[in-house]
Amino acid sequence: MGGHNHGKFVDLRLFCLILLSTFFFFSQEICAGVKSHGTMAAKVAACPELPNVHWWRTTRIKIVEYVDFKYKGNWTPYIKKWQNYKHKMQQILNENGTALVKAKNIKLSGKTLAIHIGEIEKRLEVKRCLEKMFSGQIVLNKPRSSRIEIKRAHFTGMLATG
Repeated sequence: MGGHNHGKFVDLRLFCLILLSTFFFFSQEICAGVKSHGTMAAKVAACPELPNVHWWRTTRIKIVEYVDFKYKGNWTPYIKKWQNYKHKMQQILNENGTALVKAKNIKLSGKTLAIHIGEIEKRLEVKRCLEKMFSGQIVLNKPRSSRIEIKRAHFTGMLATG
C-alpha cells in the first residue's frame, strides 16, 4: 500500500514538472514573440511611411512578413515585381492609355496615373529601405504552431515513458 502511494507521489511530481516546463516554454515563446515584434517594429520605423493608396491595404510590417513567407527573405524578386509594375504603368502613361486596377475596378489615366506612378516609386523606396534593414534575415523562421507541436511531442513522450 505504501508503494502505491509512492507511485502517486512520483506521478504528481512528474505532473508538476511537466506543468512548470510547459509554463516556462510558453512564457519564453510569448516573450520572444513580443521582443522580436518590437525589434521588427523599431527597424521598420527607420523607413519612410508607405504612400496612402486606399486599395493598398498593407503596412511595412506586413510587407516584411510577406517577403519572409513568400520569398524566404529574398527581396530581389519582390522589388523586381514592383519595378516591372511601375514600368508598365509608365508605358501606359506614355501612350496616353488607361490602366485598370482590376481588384478595385479603378481606371487611371493622365494626371491620376502619373500620381499613381509616383506612389509606386515611393513604395519602392520603402521596400528598398526595408530590404536594407532585413536583407539576409528570415524574420519568422518557422511558424509558431510547428514549434509548439515539437514541444508537445516532447512532453507527450515524457508522459509515455514516465
